[in-house]
Amino acid sequence: MANRTVWKAFRCTEDEAAKIAEQAERNGLSESDYMRRKIFQLPPETNQLLVELKNSILKIGTNINQVVRSCNSRRFITNMDYRELAEYLEKIDRKYYETVQLLRVQNENLFYEAEHDDEKENEKNHEASAADAGKAKSKKAGRGG
Repeated sequence: MANRTVWKAFRCTEDEAAKIAEQAERNGLSESDYMRRKIFQLPPETNQLLVELKNSILKIGTNINQVVRSCNSRRFITNMDYRELAEYLEKIDRKYYETVQLLRVQNENLFYEAEHDDEKENEKNHEASAADAGKAKSKKAGRGG
């Protein structure tokens, strides 16, 4: 982990601070990690997905271990043991694939929102420029110009 020695502070309302704290807690992150992920475009929800993936793999790993222990005690593997192991490995593969797909969707949504936020900002700037130009024109007309 990087040695984080620089502090950056910002002002927010009590409601905003509460929302940041709630979102960070919901995603299993510190407020600093939550804000870092938001700023650097990493979905905070990623943490929860990875925790779920890890827990699923640990549970499946326990099942695999039980099958292997049984095989070792008998010193051979049955067709049923083999099918069970293959099924557990398929579960891991499926869970991994689902997680990757969810992360992809989150990233697409994140970049879609960012693009639309930029478009909205551009529209606001354009409208403000048009309004300023209109004001300048009316002042000039008022001076007889």
